[in-house]
Amino acid sequence: MENRFRKILIFILVGLLLGACSKQQSSSEQDQTTGENGSQVVSGACGVSYFPILPDKTWTYRMLQENNLYIENKIWYEEVTDTAFTWKQQMDGDPPITSEARWTCSDGGMISTDFASTNIPMIMQQMGYDYDYQIETMDFSGITFPADDQWFVGSEWTGSWIVESDLTVEDLGLVHAVINVTMNNVIGAEEPVTVPLGSYEKAMRVDSTMLLDMSIETQGITLPAIKGEYTMTSWFVQGIGMVKQISDDADFAMELASFE
Repeated sequence: MENRFRKILIFILVGLLLGACSKQQSSSEQDQTTGENGSQVVSGACGVSYFPILPDKTWTYRMLQENNLYIENKIWYEEVTDTAFTWKQQMDGDPPITSEARWTCSDGGMISTDFASTNIPMIMQQMGYDYDYQIETMDFSGITFPADDQWFVGSEWTGSWIVESDLTVEDLGLVHAVINVTMNNVIGAEEPVTVPLGSYEKAMRVDSTMLLDMSIETQGITLPAIKGEYTMTSWFVQGIGMVKQISDDADFAMELASFE
């Protein structure tokens, strides 16, 4: 039973975090300038050139599956101001898997204070799993992505979440979990990278390690704590944002295929 819960919870948590580390309506309060490509570039606290907020753009990533076919993952921004925005994602599926999260910006950098809300429970039900899943962020500290002046080789930052989730499983009832998540990041190198959209001579490679510590209670029984460590590598290009992200631990990889 413990292995079953481990797989379910890790699938959801890793999926949300990998998706969130990676966009069309504008607010009358926006503080924007025009970039070289004609797109509206947000300035102010949200003006991070390696994570550009471009409300009129959509990032389309392709992800290779076990059957050697690709699925698309689209990311865009809505409700953008100079101090906040809503990150949105839609991944191919029947129905598509969607998620969104509200971000805030400060002088220290960009902060995703909560885990994304998703329609994953509905997807899992269609796969034959009778689950009702809820997740809530109880606390956050640190930075998700640093301010522009901290994007140099050797720069380090950390974000930590305390999350509570309730997973109702058929025949088992309510499963309550408290999850401590810590994401440690370091810019390991500036190096070239090639993706379907093109080749870039200078990209910042961010090496990340996600630490999970989960305590689970079900049917009045507290299971032994589940601990896990997952590594992830992402490449960011100035003016474009993330162009590639891989995680061997989570069996995950995506590359930027279009940006328009």
